[in-house]
Amino acid sequence: MPALNSGNVAKMDEAFFAGTHLRSNVLCNSGCSFATALFQHLPKFRFDEVCEV
Repeated sequence: MPALNSGNVAKMDEAFFAGTHLRSNVLCNSGCSFATALFQHLPKFRFDEVCEV
């Protein structure tokens, strides 16, 4: 997959926002994969273990 550089951003803006004042800022791709290829998440901290209000 090519890096999202200024040329790719310009092409994406042209395709999705042509004729508007809108421009892309961040492109996030949330894909899926085979369950066996997914990273197994590490245990998560509880809020009170890492934060103080």
